[in-house]
Amino acid sequence: MKNLWKVAAVGFMAAATVACCRKAPQQVVDANAALNDTMKTCAPAYASAQLQDAKGAVDHLNDLVANRKCRAAKKEAPAAMAKVKAANEATAVEQARAKGEAESALQAARAAVRAAEEGVTAQTAAGKSANEALVAMVTKPEGECIQAELKVIGQEITVAQMAPAAHQNAKGRLAEAEKFMAESACNYYKVKAAADEALALAKKARAEAEAEVARIQAERERKTSAVEQAMKSKPCTYVVQKGDSLWRIAAKEFIYNNPFLWPLIWDANRALVKDHPDLIYPDWEFKINRTYTAEEAKKAEKTARYHRWEPAAPAAPETITTAPAETPAPQGN
Repeated sequence: MKNLWKVAAVGFMAAATVACCRKAPQQVVDANAALNDTMKTCAPAYASAQLQDAKGAVDHLNDLVANRKCRAAKKEAPAAMAKVKAANEATAVEQARAKGEAESALQAARAAVRAAEEGVTAQTAAGKSANEALVAMVTKPEGECIQAELKVIGQEITVAQMAPAAHQNAKGRLAEAEKFMAESACNYYKVKAAADEALALAKKARAEAEAEVARIQAERERKTSAVEQAMKSKPCTYVVQKGDSLWRIAAKEFIYNNPFLWPLIWDANRALVKDHPDLIYPDWEFKINRTYTAEEAKKAEKTARYHRWEPAAPAAPETITTAPAETPAPQGN
């Protein structure tokens, strides 16, 4: 009889346990619902460690229920729910912090991209201004006789494209950051990462643009000086001074640095000198041939060495005038 009562008691307890776990306790149901709600927030992004802890606790509750340990599941449910709550609280704190950092990073990136754009604009303007100035210099009338040489000396300055490229990359990363910001509050880490990269690229673009402007200015000054020196050392014209002769003029360093090339001056100014190269006058302006060939130079030297002065040059007038003689006014009777 005693054994019969023991069997009956065990059967009753088993039946009670089975009856307890026909469905999960409400506390376990609530814990699962709370965890599901938390999973739909930004907890996976901002509180992954706490979320995993909460998920582990809820999974344990579900395991207890599956093993028909409902009383244990019900007892442990509050602790699991507390972990879910902790995950939510950690998410809120970290999300707020990440949002602040993301907004600050975006603001800094926007300002840097604007500054980079200003730098690139200044670089473009510097290149345009420098090249326009060089073109104006090498096409001056006073340098016409050596224009080909001047164009080589003052050739166009090539503007580097590193700054514009970096600026475009910065704009692209900033656009990504703005897109992440607009898409979801869970993207604050992505926003900051993209914005920080945009900031670095924009700073690089600005620095490269400033360096390029300085280089353009230095090259502009160097080429301007070189063009001016070339025009000074190889003038296209020469104004005759008192005591000059074609020989002395040709011997000047900035003319030909060779007195035997004086026939080149004579040939270039036949209309003025005519057939008497030994008869020139102060204030005459001679054209200087700067495009003569080696063959022409050889011929000029030969002429200089063997030229015979025929006919004899007339005496120089006491005064020289280029104005026509005045016609006397008619006298009345």
